[in-house]
Amino acid sequence: MRAARGAAAGAGLPEQVLNTLTEVRLFGIGEVDGRLAGVTARTAAYAEAGADGVFVPRLLDLGVLREPARGLLPVNVMAGPGGPAVVGPAEAGVRRIGVGTGVAHAACTAARDVAVELLGEGSCGALDGSPDFSALNGLFGK
Repeated sequence: MRAARGAAAGAGLPEQVLNTLTEVRLFGIGEVDGRLAGVTARTAAYAEAGADGVFVPRLLDLGVLREPARGLLPVNVMAGPGGPAVVGPAEAGVRRIGVGTGVAHAACTAARDVAVELLGEGSCGALDGSPDFSALNGLFGK
């Protein structure tokens, strides 16, 4: 983190935002009861090293989320299936809510559904409601 902060400043980008990642929750690092302490310890170390924020994927328990959100750095989380609506983390103090690779996963799921239908029934009802080229192109003009 210190090296990244120095490199950004050396490149004339002293305001470059450096967001860190703690994978304690994502990969289940350590004992369950100690994971919040792990997130807190890593966040403190990142803050001391010059980070601007911390990303804590899979931390969507609003009761637990309030703790790091009151900490040294702004907290960012990844929303997804089974998680709370975005208003919950926002009210808990989260600064940024992303979906990670969720949009790509949804697109792959849609492609799979079309392929299964085409190969199985020979129909393409899974494409019903899809926007035409004009509508898609219009999305990029905004």
